[in-house]
Amino acid sequence: MTIAEVVIRHYDWVGGRSGIKGFCEARYTLRDYFTYWRALRRTVERDRRAAAVQASALEIPRYGQAGVLIGALADTHVLEALPELPAEVFELLAECGLILHAGDITDPAVLGELERIAPVLAVQGDHDREAGIRLPRSLVAEVEGHRIGLIHGRRRRPLEVAAALLSTATGTLHTLGLHRHLRQSFGSVDAIVYGHLHVADIRTVDGAMFINPGGVYTLRGDPAYLPAKLSDRAFDRATAAMPPSALKPSLALIRAERGRPLDVTLRTLSRSIRPGVSR
Repeated sequence: MTIAEVVIRHYDWVGGRSGIKGFCEARYTLRDYFTYWRALRRTVERDRRAAAVQASALEIPRYGQAGVLIGALADTHVLEALPELPAEVFELLAECGLILHAGDITDPAVLGELERIAPVLAVQGDHDREAGIRLPRSLVAEVEGHRIGLIHGRRRRPLEVAAALLSTATGTLHTLGLHRHLRQSFGSVDAIVYGHLHVADIRTVDGAMFINPGGVYTLRGDPAYLPAKLSDRAFDRATAAMPPSALKPSLALIRAERGRPLDVTLRTLSRSIRPGVSR
């Protein structure tokens, strides 16, 4: 549990007083806060267990005679950066029996639109809370005998800043142990789907396949993109050595068949996506 989660949940606990001001006005004892902290941890763990049960209980339709086709996407940023989900997303996911969204949804309607295609499992991204979206931070889905972890992938700010500075200084994307961190967080899984980086990538670390489907919204997906902001120029330098295809809008299709390794294909969105609102 992060400090941000404590403050947000504390808002409800003290009847509308949030942040440091709320803590001061409430005038609770240290024992009260210790009791509250323990209750919060139990609540979060219960939410995570409930999400895992929900994932395992889903009825997943089979894709022909070749198991289940899973669509994985992340960082859609609808209403924050894009006016809506691109039509091509629905076309690529049309035959999927399950859809995994790795966070930064930013518009609750997105999940409803995807559920018209197939059952959807989604996790919280760091931009979602501002949009009023409350989802588990992580969950595990069991499909055709494969355990697949789902998480957004953002870590604590000091690590995020350090990785960004190192990547900008060297001109190479550095994640500072992100994959091993996620691997340890999930324990025994066959694959982990994550987002946050807006960079498509598939690799194996410590026996688990890591699948970043890339972002449906990316800076390079806008044909009018100009690196005017300092953060945009830093991103350009950090990803300069990466293939252009990894930075384009994309998603992943995962074929899960019992007794066989997961088969993953990255699909680039070929049509230009022009943001409808300023970033």
